[in-house]
Amino acid sequence: MKGRRLRSRARYQIFNRILAMYSIIILLVISLLVVLIAKYVADDFITRSLEANEKQVEALAVYMAERERSLATHLRELYFYPELVESIAVALKNDPETYLEYRLDQYSLQRSFVPSNVESFMRGFYYGDGAIDAITLTSYETDQVYAYVFQYANWNRIQNEGEQQAITLTRPINDGSSTTGIGQLTAYYSSEALRQAVASANNVGFLQMHKEDGTLLFTNRPDPFELPQEEDSGPVYKEMVKNGETFYYKVEQDADRGLYYVGVVPRSEITELSSLVYATIALLIAVACVTVAVGYFVMRRYARRMQRIEASMQLVEQGDLSARIDMSLQNKIDELGSIAGNFNRMLDELKRYIDKSYVLELKKQEAEMRALQAQMNPHFLYNTLEAIRMKAVIEGATDAGAMTFHLASIMRYALSENRSATLGEELEHTKQYMALMEQRYRHALTVEYEVDSSLLMDSILRFSLQPLAENYMIHGFMPDKKDNRLHISIQKKEHVLTIVVCDNGKGMASERLEAIKAKLREEEYQHIEQSIGLANIHKRFQLEYGQPYGLSIHSVADEGTSVQLTCPLEREESDCDESPAC
Repeated sequence: MKGRRLRSRARYQIFNRILAMYSIIILLVISLLVVLIAKYVADDFITRSLEANEKQVEALAVYMAERERSLATHLRELYFYPELVESIAVALKNDPETYLEYRLDQYSLQRSFVPSNVESFMRGFYYGDGAIDAITLTSYETDQVYAYVFQYANWNRIQNEGEQQAITLTRPINDGSSTTGIGQLTAYYSSEALRQAVASANNVGFLQMHKEDGTLLFTNRPDPFELPQEEDSGPVYKEMVKNGETFYYKVEQDADRGLYYVGVVPRSEITELSSLVYATIALLIAVACVTVAVGYFVMRRYARRMQRIEASMQLVEQGDLSARIDMSLQNKIDELGSIAGNFNRMLDELKRYIDKSYVLELKKQEAEMRALQAQMNPHFLYNTLEAIRMKAVIEGATDAGAMTFHLASIMRYALSENRSATLGEELEHTKQYMALMEQRYRHALTVEYEVDSSLLMDSILRFSLQPLAENYMIHGFMPDKKDNRLHISIQKKEHVLTIVVCDNGKGMASERLEAIKAKLREEEYQHIEQSIGLANIHKRFQLEYGQPYGLSIHSVADEGTSVQLTCPLEREESDCDESPAC
């Protein structure tokens, strides 16, 4: 007894260890999954942040390309007006006094509404592109500079900070009659307009624009940020550490304009963006831990309930049939509660069975005695019928002898325990029954057989053909009629065995026929008055061969009935060809 308790305790210790190991595995898997998710989310945040910054770099490059395209388009219009080109050429090749005299002369001679002076043309640049703060014309020969200012506050700031740090684009100016350059046009652009152009709702990091010599032209960071001076870094962001902080940066070179576009993303900004995600992951870990803990204690509770059930089973095993499982400690609606309830009911039934076992044993012995008394040796029956037949033959009662012979054959077939028979055996059994009926109703019954002899060796369920003939004798045969006829046809249609039994008997009314067909279609066949044999055959065939097969019936009142029975042929054609019976 003590050893069994120790084994039970050890077994439940193993169960607890397995439960603990299972919980640890769940925690490890969840932790690993959370770590992977955290890494994926962090990488995804970095990727999306870099993509957002890259779009800003692209916006910066597009902005400068659009400024240059606008500048070139407007400057190209200059060469459509020769007077304007001449005016600019005079301004660039001479001193201001000479140019002023030229302007006065041209003004008095001007007949067109198209402006032909430099000031009007320069104002057209500002009207075409509001981001321009000022434009300067510089002569190649005299170094003479003409400045046309549109935004004085920005121009003053440029002068104070130095023109080297201004955002400028320069285009050459030719004299109009040749490709010889006479000077250059320089456009100064507003840094504030550039800052607004590259601003977006999801700004991440900051932008910088440098000249080839490293001069900083633009940044949307309050204080300048020094980066390694290098060639175009390509589409991939690089990583650098500065002052203990990690930065991701990308440099794109604009060789046409001599500029470098730089995108910089501090890792601290990405960390700030992803802090909410990390908090969510931490919450998931906490929820997972609580879930595992709750599951552990719930399973422990189930383990204790199972232990109580096993303890009760051990008491029953030791012979204590009064042991019961305390249902107050069981949940009656779950599986263990159902097991406990069934166990208690089983013991109650077992007790009642034991109490009645003596009476049941007496009844069993009595039933066995009655069964022995009711048994009849088939051989004794056959021998008795054969003796009666021989006695009838000797005394000249040939009809009685023949009927006795047919009856013996029918009983021999009926007492066989086989589930199926060959079609030939079933047909012979039917012939014996019909021969017996022909002896009884001599000159009033004619039976015709139309049988494909190649099918006689095929297997069929026993008692499938004879009940059809018997059904006719019971329900369709008319004793007062002299031309009763029963036709039995057994043929093969493709790979289906078809048995048709038709007669010229009473037939059935349409209402009765529909009632029988409805009963045949039911899955459960109950008692059908005057047609139990048909229902039995139909159900057995469908259970054996499947839904498409079975029995169908057609009947017309006072004309006759036709019953068709179908089942699949179990032999192949090649087997039939080789069979001697074919």
